[in-house]
Amino acid sequence: MQADIEITDSPDGHYAVHATPWEAGASHWIYHPAIVDNRSGRVLWSPADRHWSVEGLRWLSTARVSLQLRKYPGDRRPAMMELVVDCCAEQARLHNDWHPLAAVDVLLAAVWAAEGNA
Repeated sequence: MQADIEITDSPDGHYAVHATPWEAGASHWIYHPAIVDNRSGRVLWSPADRHWSVEGLRWLSTARVSLQLRKYPGDRRPAMMELVVDCCAEQARLHNDWHPLAAVDVLLAAVWAAEGNA
């Protein structure tokens, strides 16, 4: 059964995080994130690997959001990674370094593998 998309708007409504749920296994739900510019409808970033799930988020400002990401099946350590996205600058911070959103998928995969989760 497909559940509804969960949408969390930024404080001023300019941006939003869409979390699209899908069932990866018996009662194992993934909430695949997409960061959307509500004014243009453009998706700023969404992980190409649909096994990334947003487990928590917090808007830090009108354009910055902190995402707690988990990669299914979630049985690895660390189970979560924080990704801070600056929607206006189209950059993301992973492990204290800022990168263009276009590079985030490769970086997530590299960090995941480097932390013993290949």
